[in-house]
Amino acid sequence: MWIIADPQNNLQEAAQKGELIENNILNINRSLGKIIDYEYYPEPSSDDIQDNIKNFDIIHFAGHAVFHDIAQEEFNLSIEHEPSAKAYYYRDQVLKHLMKDERLSLPNIELSGLNNESWTKDDPITISGIVKDRQYVSKIMIAGKNYLLTSSKKHVSFHKKICLNQGKNDIEIIAQNLLGGKSTKTIIINVDRSGPIITIKKYDSTSGIQ
Repeated sequence: MWIIADPQNNLQEAAQKGELIENNILNINRSLGKIIDYEYYPEPSSDDIQDNIKNFDIIHFAGHAVFHDIAQEEFNLSIEHEPSAKAYYYRDQVLKHLMKDERLSLPNIELSGLNNESWTKDDPITISGIVKDRQYVSKIMIAGKNYLLTSSKKHVSFHKKICLNQGKNDIEIIAQNLLGGKSTKTIIINVDRSGPIITIKKYDSTSGIQ
């Protein structure tokens, strides 16, 4: 954890909050053993922030701190250098903060090669497409199951094999963005794997099958 105070807004209050966090961490480490490494910067410069923000899993802006676009840029640099679940998580927190005053958008779900209602005999079938959202796609569900995403993105392609039952199958694709905007697309796939039925009414040696 890297605890920093905003150098431009009420430094005294920010420093007091930073010291309180530091004391809490010391108490935790005394009780449970050293489980949190941290550095406390009461008055960092802009260069300090740019140089160090990508080296820590948790950044706590104490006091009246303000997130800037530089935070997003530095997290992206950190992810390019060494991707990790923690880095993606905290980058998403920065993105949510930066977008919190935006009007909520809804993800756009586009399917490839499937109409709203289709017929097939295939088993399994592949559902594929792309989800787009300027507020970053963070979750996709297909037929009631989570589709694995390594990170939130503005454009996410998906490919999922699904086994269907004979007859009518309603399949829901749900997409959600970082701010909670959600869209649902439902398609119907009718499965017919039965062969044609041949009925023999009668047979005789002269006229054959009828």
